[in-house]
Amino acid sequence: MLGTITKGSYDNTPIPDNVYLAKLVGVKEKQPPKEHPDWFPQLSWTFQLLVEGFKNRRVWGKTPSNWIADKKLDTWLKTLGISAAKGQSIRIEDLKDLHCKVIVKTEHYKDKETGEDKTFTKVTELLPLDSLDQVRIRELAIGVTATAAPVQNTPTPAPAYVSPVPTFSQPNTQAGGFVPVTTSTPIVPTVTNPVPTVINPVPTITAPATGTPTRTIPF
Repeated sequence: MLGTITKGSYDNTPIPDNVYLAKLVGVKEKQPPKEHPDWFPQLSWTFQLLVEGFKNRRVWGKTPSNWIADKKLDTWLKTLGISAAKGQSIRIEDLKDLHCKVIVKTEHYKDKETGEDKTFTKVTELLPLDSLDQVRIRELAIGVTATAAPVQNTPTPAPAYVSPVPTFSQPNTQAGGFVPVTTSTPIVPTVTNPVPTVINPVPTITAPATGTPTRTIPF
């Protein structure tokens, strides 16, 4: 039972003749026309298109209700994955939520009451799904759009390496000891140049030609 109803609009934009990915919404039995009561009932098939631009638009097709091998009804059922032996039966209400491709064509006709030329878009044939169609069906089932960009994981950059700040000890002249002082700039120790050692040169001894030798020591 419906709790609420919402007013909408009907999209009557013509659907171009083409092949479309679709879902079978349901099948209903239609009685033969009054002028031909001896005819078999017909089956009216409702399909919902799944392609962008015509998404959720509905198209219809018809088949006889007499199920004979290799005839139109049998071909459509096989395309939907339903195969049965002679004598087997299936329930019409179970024919729903099945996927396939539909060939849509526009049919021109003249209105019997007004005499106006009109068009009707109908499904003329069903085609089986290929592997790419199967992938698209699975994407639609989980809500993936055709134009959705792939999600890329952005790697988290590794934290920059920070060198630990060295701890240097400076003399504490008041306490008579050392206290650790943290600084970002290392303390450069003061180097005192040692007092050079003076090496006196070896004294030169000059011997005179005659007399007592003398030694000259430079100062």
